Amino acid sequence: MHDPVCAHLPDSTSIQERVTGLDRLRLLASKPSIRFLLVTTVLLTILLACFAKTLGSYFLADDFGNVNYISKICEGDWYRLLRNFAGPCMELPAVCLYRPFLVVLLTLDYLIWKTNAFGYLLTNLLFVLGDALLVYAITRRLTIGWDESRSTLVSLLSAALFAANPLHCECVSWVVEVGDTACCFFYLASMLCFLRKGLTRHGATTFLGLLFFWIAMLTKEAALGLPA
Repeated sequence: MHDPVCAHLPDSTSIQERVTGLDRLRLLASKPSIRFLLVTTVLLTILLACFAKTLGSYFLADDFGNVNYISKICEGDWYRLLRNFAGPCMELPAVCLYRPFLVVLLTLDYLIWKTNAFGYLLTNLLFVLGDALLVYAITRRLTIGWDESRSTLVSLLSAALFAANPLHCECVSWVVEVGDTACCFFYLASMLCFLRKGLTRHGATTFLGLLFFWIAMLTKEAALGLPA
């Protein structure tokens, strides 16, 4: 006799197929390359949701003077670039800032984008994405003893909060603020290297940590606060 109650129950085969599908999805997500792609996609989506309109902006305030200064370098006055390694940033004595790698970054941007503000703002946004990914990687390293899924979730939430921070609006919309986003990138990269050094004891990791630290320092002096 046909039981009407049993007719509404899910078939055991379909349940098994569903479970198998979930297991396959978990297995796929457990692969480092796939996980990295998923995390990058999530963080990029958050950044675009928050700051996409900024990419349609233009140069602001002292961006005009800075881009004009950089244009002279790219037109053949390469000694301007070298003088930034021996004196104040943009050769402005009144400012008294030593940031030669900031000038290098702006020069590379100008070589690619010329006076197209979109390219400079895109560079800033990509650096913020890199910063968020490093926050994810550092949090993963700090929670290495946790359950895999818990560590991944907490790390992703930490990186997402960093990416969505409204204080990033100036870093994305102001061209010269690439100094902040790049400094943060190399600062966090250095920190990650030293966290890895405690596990691997590789000399190359120490070298990279020091290299990233000095690049961060030459980009902006805020990197001086990196934990020893």
